Amino acid sequence: MEAMRNSWTDDRLDDFRAETGRHFDEVERNAERRSGEVNRQFREVNWRFDEVDRKFGEFNRRFERVEDSVHDLQLEMNSRFEGMQRSMDTLQEAVLALHRMMFRSFVAVVLTLIAILATQL
Repeated sequence: MEAMRNSWTDDRLDDFRAETGRHFDEVERNAERRSGEVNRQFREVNWRFDEVDRKFGEFNRRFERVEDSVHDLQLEMNSRFEGMQRSMDTLQEAVLALHRMMFRSFVAVVLTLIAILATQL
């Protein structure tokens, strides 16, 4: 251990300091280059997110149009079903009126036959 300490002369320490400084300068240059690359990649990622946001905005507009179309279709279908229901109600009332008229006609025919039979006896 003592021998190693004695071998460190001022010249060797100066060389070590200079070499260490050179390595730190190189690390700093690489860090600056890499940080520039990282910044470029972040800009690219931001651009991609902006593109995704734009596409989602477009998708939302299209989906809203589809939603509006479906809503309009539902309103139209409801209107048609209501019209069919009114037609069926009208038909049902007409059938009931026809049944009443047929029943009254049947009663009138039966009463007429009874009256004819009664006068013939």
